[in-house]
Amino acid sequence: MKGSLAQWFGPVVVFATLAGCSDPEAPLEVTFGPHPTERDGARQYALATIQTAPNLDAVVTWTVGQREERLELDPSGRATMELVHFPGESDTIEAVVDVRPMSDSGFAPVRRAVRYVFPPIPPSLTGDPRGPSLACYHSPRPCEVRWANGGWRLSGPPGTTVSIGGATHTIATSAPLVVPVPPGQLFAGIPLASMLSQELSVGIPMTITLPGSPPLQGDLPFPRRSMVNAVAAHFETVAGSGVSVSPEGTGRGILVVRQGEVGDRELRVVGTAATAGDIGYVALVTWTSTRRDCGMYGSGGVARTRIHAVTFTHAIKLFERRTGREVASRSFTGPAAQCPSSAMSDETVAVTGPEPAEEDAWMVAQAH
Repeated sequence: MKGSLAQWFGPVVVFATLAGCSDPEAPLEVTFGPHPTERDGARQYALATIQTAPNLDAVVTWTVGQREERLELDPSGRATMELVHFPGESDTIEAVVDVRPMSDSGFAPVRRAVRYVFPPIPPSLTGDPRGPSLACYHSPRPCEVRWANGGWRLSGPPGTTVSIGGATHTIATSAPLVVPVPPGQLFAGIPLASMLSQELSVGIPMTITLPGSPPLQGDLPFPRRSMVNAVAAHFETVAGSGVSVSPEGTGRGILVVRQGEVGDRELRVVGTAATAGDIGYVALVTWTSTRRDCGMYGSGGVARTRIHAVTFTHAIKLFERRTGREVASRSFTGPAAQCPSSAMSDETVAVTGPEPAEEDAWMVAQAH
């Protein structure tokens, strides 16, 4: 065969050069920083930021173990990944970040192994309203206070002390210590404003001291509705012998305990009372009602709903809290409920009841 390779096969060198070319890896930088929510109870948060080329059409994944999550790139080529550290888990997150560009992007796929270690945080007490309980987190030795069967169940290493409601209890053995709570002590010293709020739980302050460690302070989130029912049940026994509250306070306030229409009690305070110890009088309120059938209401000749006119009457008995002496009693009835001229489709009753201001003025006049 005569002639050069170039003569026979054409631009071989050019072809070999193109075949040997490879696209550069897509740029990839992974950084870690704070999350807008750094702490949520005992959980910690951080934010991983993945940065690649702007306007890159690529599949980006974040893989930890067998779990892979796909991330969306914004026009600047950035994606973020929320990192969460739960109590009891390793404080180290090891992940693999993959960027797989489309074939016409001019970039080759790239993979990086990354590692983030959550910073240590000091031991703390964190409440769980589902318990309700309060537990030590980030502590070398576990501890817990839990409400169960009308008392506190205290767990921790021997020598641990737990201060609740002005009393201090010591855990002597490895077995949990059960502390019955007499009526009236559960809510001792807790602001009445907390019980009368619309929050789902009431914080009961506690201090736990593990042997050789500084004290830890926290609030156990006790369900507010359960707390309200406990307070009501305690003060409802006022008639005859009175009820005790520790610590005693000013005795200037009137606690109004009313049975709700659906079974739960309702509380309110007349006058000034920061805590249960400031209650000097207890008003027990029962209710009755009269109901009148207004007939069916509707539109276009089609009956849609039946309306009742309901008038409530409150019977109030006022007692001196410390002695149980009945101070006065009276019934209050609201103006007669009238049948409406029209009604919305979701209305079933037209209700009237006594004016709270009139009831309050009467109670204040009788108590002082």
